[in-house]
Amino acid sequence: MMEDEENGEVWEACKVIEQRMTKRTSERTLTTPGSCVRPRWHGDDLDSKNEWVGCRVAEINAAKKIFSDRENVNELVSLMNKEKIDIQVITEPGKADGMSMAALKNQMIRMDMAAEIRTRGQDTAAGGQVILIGRKWAKLQRKVHEFKPSLGDRDRILAIEFDNRKQGHHNKLLLIGYYGYNDAPSHREEIKEMHQFMWCTMKKFRKQNPFGSVVILGDTNAAEWSDLDTDSEYVSGEGVSMEARDEEWEPERDSFVIEHLLKMKMCDAIRERYPSNNFVTRRATHHTNRFLDRVFVSKELATDTMRAAIYQPGIFTHGGVDTDHKMVVVDLPIDCAGEAASRVQLWSKHKKETLRWDADDLGEIAQEKIQAFNEQAAQAAQRSPPGSAKELLKWLNDASDGTVMKRVLQEFPKKARETKNFQSEDWKMRTNLKRTRESIRKLEHTARENRQIIRKALAPLKKITKIPHGPQLQESLANCLGKTRGEILVTLIRDEKEMVEYLSKSARKDRQESIAANKRRRTSRFQHGMKKRLKQVITSIMRRARTQEEVTSCIGTDGGEIKTSAKDVAAEVIKFYKDWMKSKVDWRQRWTSWKDMMAFNTNGLVDQADKDFIELAYKDSFKKFDGLQQAEGIWDAIWDPITLDTVKSTLRHMKSGTAGGPSGLTYDVLKALDDFNLEHIRAHLQQCLDERGIPRELNRSLLRPLPKTDAGLSDLALTRPIALI
Repeated sequence: MMEDEENGEVWEACKVIEQRMTKRTSERTLTTPGSCVRPRWHGDDLDSKNEWVGCRVAEINAAKKIFSDRENVNELVSLMNKEKIDIQVITEPGKADGMSMAALKNQMIRMDMAAEIRTRGQDTAAGGQVILIGRKWAKLQRKVHEFKPSLGDRDRILAIEFDNRKQGHHNKLLLIGYYGYNDAPSHREEIKEMHQFMWCTMKKFRKQNPFGSVVILGDTNAAEWSDLDTDSEYVSGEGVSMEARDEEWEPERDSFVIEHLLKMKMCDAIRERYPSNNFVTRRATHHTNRFLDRVFVSKELATDTMRAAIYQPGIFTHGGVDTDHKMVVVDLPIDCAGEAASRVQLWSKHKKETLRWDADDLGEIAQEKIQAFNEQAAQAAQRSPPGSAKELLKWLNDASDGTVMKRVLQEFPKKARETKNFQSEDWKMRTNLKRTRESIRKLEHTARENRQIIRKALAPLKKITKIPHGPQLQESLANCLGKTRGEILVTLIRDEKEMVEYLSKSARKDRQESIAANKRRRTSRFQHGMKKRLKQVITSIMRRARTQEEVTSCIGTDGGEIKTSAKDVAAEVIKFYKDWMKSKVDWRQRWTSWKDMMAFNTNGLVDQADKDFIELAYKDSFKKFDGLQQAEGIWDAIWDPITLDTVKSTLRHMKSGTAGGPSGLTYDVLKALDDFNLEHIRAHLQQCLDERGIPRELNRSLLRPLPKTDAGLSDLALTRPIALI
């Protein structure tokens, strides 16, 4: 019922606005009269950012440049840093698929920033919005309100609610990215649907946070007055007389869009500061420019301390073509309303020394290192045999350090992997390059013309993958047979140079352009009316992309404020997962005795109300395996003594190259042990089996949270952990 009343308010406002299009008055007051033309700004001078500014927001129509080349993103991020912009709303970012969206999000994560993306679809370059969030604001918890229209486009609205989890309703911000329709009079119903969603979202936000702030910014594709909002009569920044407004001024055809936004109790930031100055946000030369890009703020933000201006210099220089829109920037006095962004603690990059398996690019390790590892382990065991689990871990770590393990410095937060324009063939060529370099390294360490040694050095080349394009390495391998060591080195070094050139940035860019042309051809084939080339389209290989997530902030376990410092985040994550582990049901809460549980005696349940569920979930499985145990004794071998052959056989089935747990030890280290040293491992495993328990030192693991929703990792309740033992 309440929603119907809210919708009724929206429709009624639309009717009133359309009836009063030719006769309107303004309640704005002139706060800073005078000239507003400055070297870099039209409006306020924003060359400096005052201390009271809690958030500097900006909006730009990128004219499809964001996803066309990463250099454009770098330019925009550099501009954000230079002008100290906290939140940048970008309309019309360009055509984007899953790979490019994940790449942009990962790029922002590497910069301790964040990105929210809404596209119209992967098959069109039109529309879309991207919101880049600076370092401080990326730490805050945010919630995206999804726009699901029945008439219009889903990318027209992108609403994000920021919550710093501080006490008080004023510590909230609702930011709405807006992308209006061209020819608004022809899309009245779609615009009403957009405004209805915004109105309902704002009403709900205001109900929950009476003192929260609201900002709407984007390319409205609409203007109010021809005299004020176009350059047909006046120059941008020039003062305009308001005396003849009601009698002589003509409203623009789409002015009802702006009026409706103002009716939502919002204020145009530029017009609040300069109600009688002409402004335009387009820089086209072939037609009249208009004031299309705007920032609307809720009334509590429209104070004398708010500053707003239009940025005059160009935005993009890469490629030689800039966007035809100008950027609008507004300084919001959110600190006056109690916003906590200034209290967010940024993480400094820190490094940690860890041990890593000392293998080459192919994952192979020199036998000399394994021999040294076993010698050190044997000598240490003879001096002091490892008795406890703690001593066993120290024994393995000391022996592996400097032999099969090397010390490396890791930077935290970790950087996402970046390989620009890499295609599937490039990855194969990169592997071939590693194998070629391994053969070169082995040959360079070989001083003798020994055929057996040379043949062993060329062994990695047997795994060379054939690639249709680029250097053909199979021919080089055939040419190496029967040649001297020096001749083989010359051939391989030549091949290495060709592969490096093939994988160079310029070569990858050329191939990327070729791939883009092929994609266009594939799209045209798919859209063919007779679908004659549909089979070729279906056989195209599509790759998935994954966005890297990091816990850089989280909500307190007590449901209170958000934690942003590295120390506080670590403490909250540990406390959350400790409580999470304790919340799991112990067998004593279900069964009166261990014997009843093992015999599946449901009469031994603590609560007989659980009987039906327990039998439904486990009874059939229990009968099946209990019968196999009675007939074949399938579990009897579990208690057999552990032999060295059993340990070696088990290790062979363990995957190499996996990550280690808190100790840093991996399966590779255990596989490198000889029989003499492996006996200590076997003895300790037998001790665990005899004592029916695993020591705490061996039962520790690294928990890595994975997001269960698109909300990321800031809310740990919406994550699931995996354990690295």
